[in-house]
Amino acid sequence: CLLMIIPSRFPIQHIYFSMGQSVTQSEDTVTVKQGRPVSLNCSYDGNIYSLFWYVQHPGEPPKLLLSDLGDGVTGEGLRQNFTARKDGTGKPFNLEKPASQLTDSAVYFCAGKSLWVNQAGGKVTFGIGTRLKVTPNIKNPEPAVYKLEPKEKDSTISACLATDFDRYIYLRTGENDLQETNGSVVVTIEEGAKKGVPSYGAVLWNNTEDIECSISSDGKHSSCSVLDITPSFETDERLNFLSLTVLGLRIIFLKSVAFNVLFTLHLWSR
Repeated sequence: CLLMIIPSRFPIQHIYFSMGQSVTQSEDTVTVKQGRPVSLNCSYDGNIYSLFWYVQHPGEPPKLLLSDLGDGVTGEGLRQNFTARKDGTGKPFNLEKPASQLTDSAVYFCAGKSLWVNQAGGKVTFGIGTRLKVTPNIKNPEPAVYKLEPKEKDSTISACLATDFDRYIYLRTGENDLQETNGSVVVTIEEGAKKGVPSYGAVLWNNTEDIECSISSDGKHSSCSVLDITPSFETDERLNFLSLTVLGLRIIFLKSVAFNVLFTLHLWSR
């Protein structure tokens, strides 16, 4: 057998791979809309007998989702409506779910263990992993953009905040600075509502205070919303932390009231 080091996104120190068996995941990335069915491919060759699916969420170690040791599929994933089954040939072991959720976004690894047991407890082969991206169904998006400035008068850092858009926008921070932007998922909770409504938000920075903010999304155009009091921040350090790229949490968006934009941004900076 061949001793290999597993890739960094699967932080297990050593795994034994058999030269006579393989596990193949043909899809690098799968993107589905929230609520739509999911199917992640996995096939295998050789004398593999036991099969597994692992899930790894950002910043977390891999966790066993499903396993089939020859007497049927078991595992925590069944409670989350995940299933995996072999067909008549016994080779595919696809991971399926009838209705995807936003929290299903993660990297999924298929693995197989040989029938022949040695001192290492059997040879295990892992697939390269498939990244699942579940995107929200945005209902009635109303894109808006705000210009944000620092509190310090001598600072030149400014930013544009775009909210409530559908997946992709073109965000302009200057006359010729047009950027296609993928937002991070945020959750809007209307007053009196029990559930949050998902949408997208994004922040783009610029090293000048004389920036013009405008966005285009699905043929709709929105210029900078001028507030009576421009939201400001206590330090430039806080501005640096106000990046949606580091958002791993669901954020509460309180729409329609301009002051709530400032409140939400302070939550992001923590």
